[in-house]
Amino acid sequence: SVRGIFGKGKLSTLIQEVEEFDEKIVLTNLRRLQSDKQYEKLINAADGRIKLFPNELEAYIHLIRANYLINNYYQCIAICEELLLLDEENINAIRFIARSYNNLQNHKKSIDSFLKILELFPEDQDAIIMLIRSYFKEEKYEECIETCEKMLLIDDSNVVATKFILRSNYNLGNNEKTVVKLL
Repeated sequence: SVRGIFGKGKLSTLIQEVEEFDEKIVLTNLRRLQSDKQYEKLINAADGRIKLFPNELEAYIHLIRANYLINNYYQCIAICEELLLLDEENINAIRFIARSYNNLQNHKKSIDSFLKILELFPEDQDAIIMLIRSYFKEEKYEECIETCEKMLLIDDSNVVATKFILRSNYNLGNNEKTVVKLL
C-alpha cells in the first residue's frame, strides 16, 4: 500500500486512517512543521508525500531542509541527488549539496557544487561568497582572489570579497598588494 495502510479491519477504520495520513502529508502541514521546527515529524510527513507524489518538488525541498537542519548531511545530499533526477538544474538541491559537503569539511566537493551553481547562474552572489570561503579554507589563494574580483565586478563594495583578497594576498606573501588595498 502506498499510504502504508493495509486492508484489514473495518472499512470506517481504514477510511479514517487514510484521512489521517492524507491530513499529515498535505503541503500546508509540511509548511507548518517546517515553521514549527518539528523536523523529525516533517521528515516523516514529507517522505510519505514523496511516496504518494514522487514528482512533486516542494516535498523534496522540505525533506532536504529538515535533514540539513538536523545535521544529517549525507541524507540531505542523497535526497538532493534524487531531486536532481527530476530537475537537473534545481538550484536549491545543488546549493544544499554544496553546503552539506562544506559542513562535512569536504571542500573539494563543495567547490565543485558551487562551480556548478555558477555555471547555471553566473551572478549568484551566495554561491560566489561560499566559493570564496571554500577556496580560502583549501588555501587556494589565487583562485580565491580571482573569485573575489568576479564578486567585486557584481558588487564593487562587497566587504567579504575585499577582506578575502587582503587575507589571500597576505598569505601569499604579497605584502605590497595587501598594503595598497588597505590604503
